[in-house]
Amino acid sequence: MDVIGITGGVACGKSMVTEYLRKQGFEVIDADEMVAALHKKKAIREEIHNHFQTNDKEKIREIIFANPAAKEVLESILHPLVHKEIEKLIQKHRKQKTPILFFVIPLLFETHMENLFDTTVAIVSSQKNQEARLIKRDNISLEQAQKIIYSQIPNARKAELANYTLTNNGTQKALQQKVSTLLKKIQS
Repeated sequence: MDVIGITGGVACGKSMVTEYLRKQGFEVIDADEMVAALHKKKAIREEIHNHFQTNDKEKIREIIFANPAAKEVLESILHPLVHKEIEKLIQKHRKQKTPILFFVIPLLFETHMENLFDTTVAIVSSQKNQEARLIKRDNISLEQAQKIIYSQIPNARKAELANYTLTNNGTQKALQQKVSTLLKKIQS
């Protein structure tokens, strides 16, 4: 079984890649979806509320991007649980003999999870494109978009660390073609 970790900067196209892979019939597990499920668990909600005095995701987002220590607190709550769940899912799919399993993990390198995967893929784009997509998608200011972008490992570094890099500065169709080409390499 090939276990592939997909990462990339915010607003670089990870969701488009996820959607495309799922349409092609591949099993894709998204760490953001795992985190959303964790936020629904009472014990996690209580722990987050104890630290941030809120469970409102937008307010927490504002807090963590304004305060690196607060971001570390949130990550210390969520990341170990996500890591453990990823390990469980890999074992489950190995037993089921799933041929290729994809994980989409925005902070794959930041959380030092790369050793869980046979192959890593970075989806990157220009900062200008990231900013424009973030502003449009999340209805935020340029300054807020830049704070989010700067809170992550730079795309160039992710590209250096990954086995493969897909640059997404074009259309959705162009990105899908790049994913298709990469799939052929991985499956050969």
